[in-house]
Amino acid sequence: VAPSAAGLFWSNNSASGSVYRAGVSGQSPTPIATALASPHRVVVHNGTVYWTEAGSGRIMRSGTDGSFV
Repeated sequence: VAPSAAGLFWSNNSASGSVYRAGVSGQSPTPIATALASPHRVVVHNGTVYWTEAGSGRIMRSGTDGSFV
C-alpha cells in the first residue's frame, strides 16, 4: 500500500492484475490501471503512481487519477 494525499494505492498481484486507488475517507476502490502483468511495488511521487510488472519486467506509471497509463 502506498499512501498519499490523493488516496491509498495498491496492486492486485496476479497474471492479469490491476492497480487501485481509494480515498482516505473510505471511498470505494477504483482501478486506475488494469490487465497488467503481475503488478507490485506501488510508489506514489509528485502526483504520479509507479509500479513494476513482474510478468514483463517493466516499470509503469499513471497519474493518481488514472490518466496517462
